[in-house]
Amino acid sequence: MKNTISRSFELKDYAIQGTKFGDYWLKLEDHKKLKTEISYIPENSEFFTKEQAKNVVNNLFEILKGFKEQLPENIEVDVLFKSFDVCKTIPLSEDNTIDKKDLYAKIEDKNDIDEILVNVYFIVKYDL
Repeated sequence: MKNTISRSFELKDYAIQGTKFGDYWLKLEDHKKLKTEISYIPENSEFFTKEQAKNVVNNLFEILKGFKEQLPENIEVDVLFKSFDVCKTIPLSEDNTIDKKDLYAKIEDKNDIDEILVNVYFIVKYDL
């Protein structure tokens, strides 16, 4: 099967209002997986409030759903929120309500959120 990605995503596509970018890295981990590591920092303060952090989570899920809609069916999008001590990637689905609730609980347990570090994975699923 030949896979063609006809849409590329740029740094500006990941932009979330009220944030600035810290770091942004792309790494091709193997022939099936592209990792994008991005860090969001508050635009006008030193720390995110808990509500601002939840807003970043919501906005990022919406951005990634938009990405997924533009990609071929066999490319999955997963996300890992490293800043909230989440030890698993979250596969993007139509309804990530339970995942968001888990992330909100992690946010509530945090103090002084100065950065939200996220890994986004684009994974090609081959038919074997």
